[in-house]
Amino acid sequence: MGVRLYLGVFLFGLLVTGALAVAQEGQATLTNQTGFLENLPKGAVIQRIEFTGLHRVPLDAVKSRIASREGQAFEASLIARDLQALNRLGRFEDLTVEAIAAKQDCAAAAPGVPLVQIIFHMEEYPFLSEVEYGGSKVLSPREIRKRLEDAKLMPQTGAPANPALLHRAATAIQSELRSTGHPDAKVAIVQEELPGGRLRAKFQIRDGARLQVKEVIFSGRDEIPVRALRKQMHRVVPAAWLSGIRDKNVFTSERMEEDRESLLAYFQNHGFPKARIGSPRVTRVEALSRSILPWPRTQKEPSLLVTLPVEAGPSYTFGSIQIGDGLRQELITSAKPEPQLPQAQPGKPFSAQAVELLKRAWELQLHNSSRDRSSQHNCRVRAIPVFDVSTRTVSVRFDPDKEPPYILGRIEFRGNHRFADRYLRHQIAVKEGSVFDEHTLAAGLARLAHKPYFRPIKKEDVRIEVNETDHTLDLTIHLQEMGRQNVVFSGGRQQFGSTFGIAYTVFNVLRFDELLSAQIDGAPGSFQIALALAMEGFLGSGGALAFSVFNSFVRPRLAESTQGPFLRTQTQGVNVGWTYPVSNEDAFGINYQLSRSATQYSLALPASVAGAMAGTLRS
Repeated sequence: MGVRLYLGVFLFGLLVTGALAVAQEGQATLTNQTGFLENLPKGAVIQRIEFTGLHRVPLDAVKSRIASREGQAFEASLIARDLQALNRLGRFEDLTVEAIAAKQDCAAAAPGVPLVQIIFHMEEYPFLSEVEYGGSKVLSPREIRKRLEDAKLMPQTGAPANPALLHRAATAIQSELRSTGHPDAKVAIVQEELPGGRLRAKFQIRDGARLQVKEVIFSGRDEIPVRALRKQMHRVVPAAWLSGIRDKNVFTSERMEEDRESLLAYFQNHGFPKARIGSPRVTRVEALSRSILPWPRTQKEPSLLVTLPVEAGPSYTFGSIQIGDGLRQELITSAKPEPQLPQAQPGKPFSAQAVELLKRAWELQLHNSSRDRSSQHNCRVRAIPVFDVSTRTVSVRFDPDKEPPYILGRIEFRGNHRFADRYLRHQIAVKEGSVFDEHTLAAGLARLAHKPYFRPIKKEDVRIEVNETDHTLDLTIHLQEMGRQNVVFSGGRQQFGSTFGIAYTVFNVLRFDELLSAQIDGAPGSFQIALALAMEGFLGSGGALAFSVFNSFVRPRLAESTQGPFLRTQTQGVNVGWTYPVSNEDAFGINYQLSRSATQYSLALPASVAGAMAGTLRS
């Protein structure tokens, strides 16, 4: 009989790092292997590979994930990678692997070569068949599903019931409730096993009491008035107009962090570069509130009191603004004047925003004057402030940034339902694996925001995660779609009277990222209809192709007392144009138009001429 040997400490050491990392991502966890390999013969060959515990996962799908094959030499490191590859499937709750020393019963094996049988033991996750949301009076199940879908955390029925993914959904629901003023909200997951390896997940939600912020107190400040500080608070403002309806009296860590950044920016832009904003202290108090009922007129209710430590530090003014020799050398080819900013003149209060604006102005000038766009790292500028404690001045020196550029690792779009990622990536014009250029990204986001299908993109909608280890960054862009279809009303006062029209546009109906539009304008005596087709990135290029067909006629209606010719003009034709953007401001275009215009005049004869027929003239 064969002797069963478990893969030992060596294999476990290879697995533990990857196993813990994958478990934190919500995938299947690995059972610790604690045997030894001391009895395993050296130079063993894999005789057979078996899988146990498979019910719904196809055997071929599992075999295709592993690199070990029957007849190959046994390698513990290769088995470790196979176990991690199976773990990344996210279909197994538990994975173990064992090796069994087999007998020399294979005729194909060389004599004297030890044989090993590898067995992967698997325990599959049950399939999620039903998801229920209950217990909340603030969020309805429909609202919960919609917000989970927007965050791409919606538990999918028919998929493995991964506990980590369910926990992420519960955390998102809890965060949403806390953002509405329920800091004690709790979400529990109850899993009910059903026949056939199925599972029903119930999210039991407890809203908790709604606690509103009664007041925000600034402690430690002396230089800046309280009124000026409160104007910088935009998310937690209990004294704002209709704060209860607008959720301005709700405290969350995310909202307060935004207000802390706003306060810190205010200090740094008004002569206090060393200001510090401490962590908020939240205290629960019983505060008096007025009731709309006549009795009782006032009553106590639990509320929150937020204390925010503020330390302004010494005030500084601008000293000299210097340009390094390296930056001046790179600007020799640029004919544009040096950018200047009145807020950064000597003697003005120091402003970090003014320094950043000057820095970006230098970078934009270098970016526009650079002929070789592949060397985008040469366009980066570094601002070096030097603080003089004795004179309370700050001298700023601008030099080229010699640090290696960041590489764009991953681009992710969130909130897009009707528009494909391919179209969005083409619009922002930055690619994964290339040098990150913030100016190209800013131009791409502005171009995307000008489309009539998205709401304006704010600063908080763009999230950049920097990885200093490999000098890469990941980009996440949140979008709010307005719809694939758009209707616009047009019209106004024209040469022959007022007109009224409507334009209907639909995007990507043919799945070619095309824009189809139809416009009709009319008025008594005039009519115009136009059909247009526009495609961006035509034939893989960076340009846009537009094709339109139009037909219009004008027939002025003259007053009855007016004597003179009566005309009717009709114009038909087609228009084809191709435009290629050369830079952020300039474009090269080719346009071809073929049209035919016919004008017909009705000649009115004088009243003294009797018996003659009026003629017409056509051109």
